[in-house]
Amino acid sequence: MNIKRSISHRLTAGSLLALASIVSVPQALAFYNGTTITNDEKAPSWSAFLGNDCSAIQLTPHVAISTDQCLYSYASYALYYPKESAFLSGWSPQFYTGPERYNGVLGEVGLAIMDTSFPAYVPADILSYKEERRLLVNGNDDLTAGAMFLLASGTPPDSNDGRRHVTTTQWYANPSAGQNARPLIYRSVSRYHQLEPERFQFGDENPLFTPDVLDNLYVQRNLNDAQVNAEVLLSAGIESDRRNGIVSPVTGQDLGGGVFYKRENGALALVGLIASPTLHTRLSHYWPWVYGRILSSGLKAEAIAFSQRVLGTGDWGSNDRHGQVGDIYVYDNPYNHEVEFFRLTRLGSDQRYWYFPTDKRDNYFWTYLGTSLPTIEEAVGPDAQTTSGQHSVAASASAGAFPELGKSGLQPELNRPATGANSIGAIAAPNPLLQLLPR
Repeated sequence: MNIKRSISHRLTAGSLLALASIVSVPQALAFYNGTTITNDEKAPSWSAFLGNDCSAIQLTPHVAISTDQCLYSYASYALYYPKESAFLSGWSPQFYTGPERYNGVLGEVGLAIMDTSFPAYVPADILSYKEERRLLVNGNDDLTAGAMFLLASGTPPDSNDGRRHVTTTQWYANPSAGQNARPLIYRSVSRYHQLEPERFQFGDENPLFTPDVLDNLYVQRNLNDAQVNAEVLLSAGIESDRRNGIVSPVTGQDLGGGVFYKRENGALALVGLIASPTLHTRLSHYWPWVYGRILSSGLKAEAIAFSQRVLGTGDWGSNDRHGQVGDIYVYDNPYNHEVEFFRLTRLGSDQRYWYFPTDKRDNYFWTYLGTSLPTIEEAVGPDAQTTSGQHSVAASASAGAFPELGKSGLQPELNRPATGANSIGAIAAPNPLLQLLPR
């Protein structure tokens, strides 16, 4: 299929509004106020770039994640890795095609599946589902303290050949004053609705969403705040920012860059992708799709390792078979050769679990959940303990850290432990940041 024909080059009102917020940005630089790592040997190995306008984040040895429009626009380019000072060609794109996709801003997720990888690769750390629920909590009302984000993108040197230096920021910007404003602190959609309901109205001086996106989320799709929050992350500051000259640091060079949660020790964990100046893609919503694409690309071991990172659990038998009831484990079933997911239901009298079932059924210890990676709601939501069977939207849409910057009556032969171990869809209207890309 010629996917070029599915791209619209029109600008919506929302796109124009988003463009207006970045039109004065010097497009040779990433972020208004970024700190650039000019010594590439100190760059994180997960950082990659496509052309002079797009970033990607390495998730597994053969898989990088970016926005689908970056991967489309630079499909013929090699990925550049500053840590290696080298380009890596030979990759194929995978584009998310689920119902969240809208206008090049929502549902902006794509994967680059690579033929080879660098031996020294270290993946970007991510928050497990449980960590995200525990750590991404609302900051104080003036957004000066709380869960802090760091954004990572890249600044191209004068050579203009796709080589870029890693650039990061953790601050809102005040360009007219030439200084940083407040830190980038997490606030949920529902908290914004409580504190600044006017920002959900058409015509507000500093709206939370552009009019077309607001209409898509709350009218066309009829979502509530919690559902919207599950899909997005915001760097939208507070209501008075625009009149005070305070803006998001994102520029036209930052599409596909990483939104990282900054741990107390300074280490970073990937939670989102930059999709517009203030609206970003919350990746936990799309991890089931990402897992499915990795697995269907023949990268079974990488898919299993990735799912364990998302779930925050290890191999069967780790920690001397001590586990927490409610946790979800992955099982590479050697009998049917499928990857299956089980929730730990109870422990034995010795406070340990025992073997997985091998026939896709429950047993005393485990509840069978299916072969799709559970969503964050199914894993740690309020109804998680009763969830079983196959899973939802993002799952069904597909067929290390860098500082700074029991006993039971089961039959043993049926409960042995595990041993071992380019769906291209239509592209939405172009993201406003991508209006600056070469065509």
